[in-house]
Amino acid sequence: KQWYQRRVRVVAGPDCSAIVTSSNEVYCCGKNMSNKLLLSSQYDPSVPNYNFTFSRSYLPDNIDKVDTITFSHCHAAVLSDNKVYTVGSNEEGQLGRALDSDLSLTLEPADFPRFVRVVAVTTRSTLVVTGDYCVVQFGNKLPQPRTILEASPEFKPVDVIGVENKFVVMGHSTILTNILNYLTYM
Repeated sequence: KQWYQRRVRVVAGPDCSAIVTSSNEVYCCGKNMSNKLLLSSQYDPSVPNYNFTFSRSYLPDNIDKVDTITFSHCHAAVLSDNKVYTVGSNEEGQLGRALDSDLSLTLEPADFPRFVRVVAVTTRSTLVVTGDYCVVQFGNKLPQPRTILEASPEFKPVDVIGVENKFVVMGHSTILTNILNYLTYM
């Protein structure tokens, strides 16, 4: 069957879109900045990086289930079996790896051993909701992951969405937004 004949999930990001099929194949199109779409095993930044048709992404063999895929302008994160994998620009440490490299062209695990429920990305960071319902951020030139919100009796984070340099954290009955680094209840 072709991808359009299968049950799919659709994901949109800045300048790109992705389709995840029921058999966990990922097809992407759009701007492939820093190989965030994983469209080539041999990424060449000197070649125009727009892909106008959906093409199959190259996922590592150890990823056989894609729970979530999320994109910023220059990096992507995949949640698979409660582990985070990242690819693309690492200038701010947003891949969750050491800052010794500004770019990763392959999808690799983040240096984050905790159980992860949800992953989201902003332009300069990656955010996760952990198994114990904490929101942890890597990126923004932080030397290591930073817990930015812990679960409390009043608020238990269950989802996070990143857009540009802002994020929204959702609980069961409360929404928190981060605009200009201030957490605000809605």
